[in-house]
Amino acid sequence: MKSNISFADTSIAFSYKSDEALRKSHLLFSSINNPTLSKLGANIVKIALKLKLPIKGIIRKTVFRHFCGGETIDQCDTTIQKLADYHIKTILDYAAEGDAGEENYELAVLEILRT
Repeated sequence: MKSNISFADTSIAFSYKSDEALRKSHLLFSSINNPTLSKLGANIVKIALKLKLPIKGIIRKTVFRHFCGGETIDQCDTTIQKLADYHIKTILDYAAEGDAGEENYELAVLEILRT
């Protein structure tokens, strides 16, 4: 069975983005692609988080916004619908960071099953 999915034409995948959004994405990827900037940025974020500096909003508006559809399934629904309007399919992946223990494991299992 032949798949009708093609990654040859990236204009399809990015047709829903404005020119401004594409410029921001380009800047983000150019920065991430620079090893010096990437390492420096990661270290600055680690230090800022340890010092409890208010940087979560900056992270949310840059890296998070680009790579994540939302923090909950309901929030992701808006992104999923927007992408579907442009015939772009999605896959939900659930990530739980940091918490260990049986209760957190069970919550993670339930959330993965919901996705």
